[in-house]
Amino acid sequence: GTAEEVIWCLDYFKQQNIKVVGVELGNEFYLTQYRNTYPTVDAYIKQAKEFASAIRKKYPNLPLGAVAADPTEPNPKSDYLKFMNLWNAGLGKENFYNFYIPHLYSKVEICEQKGGTDLKAVFDCANYTLSPDFFNYQQIVLDHYKQYYGNKKMWITEWNIDAGNTTSNTIRHAEFVSEFLLGLVDAANKNSQIEYAFFHNYGSGGYAAPIFTYSNKRSVDYLKKEG
Repeated sequence: GTAEEVIWCLDYFKQQNIKVVGVELGNEFYLTQYRNTYPTVDAYIKQAKEFASAIRKKYPNLPLGAVAADPTEPNPKSDYLKFMNLWNAGLGKENFYNFYIPHLYSKVEICEQKGGTDLKAVFDCANYTLSPDFFNYQQIVLDHYKQYYGNKKMWITEWNIDAGNTTSNTIRHAEFVSEFLLGLVDAANKNSQIEYAFFHNYGSGGYAAPIFTYSNKRSVDYLKKEG
């Protein structure tokens, strides 16, 4: 899209008396599929600044958010994870935005790859992965981002598990959501930079571990019914 299209949307929301609390300057542009457009964080920063400048001319007080890359373990070895850290290091030095945006997903699919046909190994791995309190997950992630962004405001606009239909909308998923949410509340009480956190998502065709899902074509007809 263009900055003009963003402003058109903001104007429309204003006409409809819909309050806009902030604008995300993009979405997950650090991923591999965007590498041709954003080969470095500098390419993203350049375009994000252009959008921010245009938006602030008409909406000077509207908070704007920049796209933070995924968190990594200390001293990552893969090129992908090294790129995540380089992205956060570069973006963290900038001040054209009001908050930064991480997306947090516990990656259960990795357990399926590691465990293979050993179902107990898969279950044990998934059980630990879905135990954020066991790892003190929220505080570890927060400390990771602090080294790049300091005390800048954080909006977690997506959080959930990264798993297939075997895990989504199960009792273990529900336990994870409850535990993660309580952990977020505790972390937010101790760290004032956390302002928003949004669960993603409630319904889809099975991607991103939804609560409600339609998994075959026959379901689509039901979803199209009126009323």
